[in-house]
This record gives sequence, structure tokens and C-alpha cells, in this order.
Amino acid sequence: MASELDIVSQIKSYWNNKSTGALFLKLSNEKLLQLFFVKGELQSIKYHGVTGMEALKHIPALVSLKSQFHEGAISRIVNDLPPTSDIIDMISDNSFNKVSTSANVAGITGEQKSIIETFFIEHVGPIGDIIFNEELQKANSMDELIKSLCRQMDDLDEQVRFKEQIQSALKK
Repeated sequence: MASELDIVSQIKSYWNNKSTGALFLKLSNEKLLQLFFVKGELQSIKYHGVTGMEALKHIPALVSLKSQFHEGAISRIVNDLPPTSDIIDMISDNSFNKVSTSANVAGITGEQKSIIETFFIEHVGPIGDIIFNEELQKANSMDELIKSLCRQMDDLDEQVRFKEQIQSALKK
């Protein structure tokens, strides 16, 4: 297995060096975290269909296996982010747990969210992550989320299989 790379240390390094470029991190969950720096300050963050502060909230739970920095690359998107020094502190002390997210409001744990999202993407394809995040933002409960995701599937048998997969996985 590849060794883990500390995300905070990498951010600190590019911040301290006042680097401009894009840091791409391949994560243990097979997803990609993208961080764009301009003169050491984080300008844009993208993770699995979400950006900015919403993406930033995921970082404390992520494990980076590989990284690549593209010197000079910039993002056309500029997120409204706090100073990078504050971001480093937020990630280090995991103060994002104090911030309510739609998943917590809906009573869905991070693990449950991941399970539901994975099965949904298997059923609807690559666009599934975008649809999932949109429906998650609207959901007030796990049941409501699952029902709204099922409405995105035309095939009734597919809906039944999706619900059964989730029930089986969540019982473990």
C-alpha cells in the first residue's frame, strides 16, 4: 500500500514558499482533491463535485496517497476562502466538526453518505456525484434522500435494487 501524505504539511509547504500552481492529491477513497494556490494563498478548492468551504470541510477526513504540483497553473474559479493560515488551523484542529453540514442536519453520518453515494453512482453513472450532492442539500432525512435519489432512476427494478443495496450495506 502507498504511504500516506500529510495534506496539512503539503498546504503549509506551498503556503510558506508562496507558490502559485495546482496541487492534485489522489486520495485513498479513489477521488481527487484539487487545491489552487496564488502566491501561497489558497484560491480555489475542489473535491468530488463540491468547491470552496464545502470542499474544505472534507479535508480532515481525507487520506492522500499521491500528490502532484503543477507550477504556475491557476484556476478560473476563485472561491471565497479565509486566509490560508486560518485554513491550516481549521484542518489541523478539525474545527469543521463545529460547522453543521447538510449531511449532519439530515441525520446522515459521513459513512452513510459515502455508502449511499457510491451505490447511487453505480446505478446512474458518472453524473451521479453531482445529482447526489444536489439531492443531499435538499434532504431532511436519510429516507427523504433515498426517495429523491430513486426518483432519478427511470427503472423501478433499479430503484428496488438500489434500496436493497443500501439497506444491506447499512446493516453491517
